[in-house]
Amino acid sequence: MEPQRLDAFLKWKPNYPEAIIGGGVLYARTKMIIYGRYKALKSMTLLGLGRAIAAGQPWMGFDTPKKGNKVLYLQLEIPHPLLHKRLTKMDTAWDAVDVRDLTKRIRENLYVWTEPFLKLDRAEGIGTLKMYVEKLEPAVVMVDPIYKTISGNILDPNHVREVCDQIDIMLSEYEVSIVFAHHARKSAISEDSSFDLGSDDMLGAAVFSYWADTVVKIVKTG
Repeated sequence: MEPQRLDAFLKWKPNYPEAIIGGGVLYARTKMIIYGRYKALKSMTLLGLGRAIAAGQPWMGFDTPKKGNKVLYLQLEIPHPLLHKRLTKMDTAWDAVDVRDLTKRIRENLYVWTEPFLKLDRAEGIGTLKMYVEKLEPAVVMVDPIYKTISGNILDPNHVREVCDQIDIMLSEYEVSIVFAHHARKSAISEDSSFDLGSDDMLGAAVFSYWADTVVKIVKTG
């Protein structure tokens, strides 16, 4: 956008981005990170979110567009056969609680992709992701987990920024939002401690914290 005088800027009538998750949680062309410690059910949470968006059902009390939206779920850790086993069980559970129309909508709108070596800071990696975004036209891309997409050092802010910049370019080119699963760093401080680092306890450089529009931490209790 070129510089605009304030009076002209205020007269401008923008097309506001669609709320993918209500309450200001996620809009089109924005970024969200869901993170937590080992075995905190991050992948299950992401798949549950994907189901809600695909079906047009609420997630954690927040509305999603009722028409349902396409979701592309990219898994980089779990092998294809094991992801199939997990999703078969989850689909059976969803089928038990959803009406037939919702089950059909989820199966048509949710796309599953495994690719353990995709690096989003490299031209071929981000190019492959863009190809599928253009082909499938999802409203949301979910990447699980983010550290696998970085070819450099996750502790180096310059290396992390390369991935962030590539994602930002993609979001400027396509009307899509992105959700990452991420790990918390290991700490001597227990989760039930009153000392809370906020999103600063995410693994890697602090770039992630201030780059994402929304950060959700999953804490396993009990």
